[in-house]
Amino acid sequence: MTLSGLRGTDGLSPASDGFRDGNLKGLVISLDSGTGGTFQIGPDDGAVHRIEATIRDTWATGATLNLGSASVSTAASSQDMIGRIDIAIQEVVQTRGDLGALQNRLSANINANAVMAENDQANLAEASVLNLL
Repeated sequence: MTLSGLRGTDGLSPASDGFRDGNLKGLVISLDSGTGGTFQIGPDDGAVHRIEATIRDTWATGATLNLGSASVSTAASSQDMIGRIDIAIQEVVQTRGDLGALQNRLSANINANAVMAENDQANLAEASVLNLL
């Protein structure tokens, strides 16, 4: 994933159109190993403020898909491969569905955090006006 650069203060989708803080423009985020992790989605260090993500190994030669020894050299091995490929497709579809659900949760949380920040700014502005009176 390549970060797109600073985005304006308007808009509610920083996951898809940029970021707001830090000197990250043009940097690339690369995951070379691992099977998931934890996303901090809220202000506090509690379980309700984190999303745990586990990503299955979907390498063709990995343990999940197990297609490393694939062979279609004989009729029998070809028939065996049809079943193995069907199972591999199901595993990939399930993994993609899990990642889609994770993306939806993160997007919803980004939107909720943006609304909270907007409400906090409005409350601060209102308090400032009241202090002037």
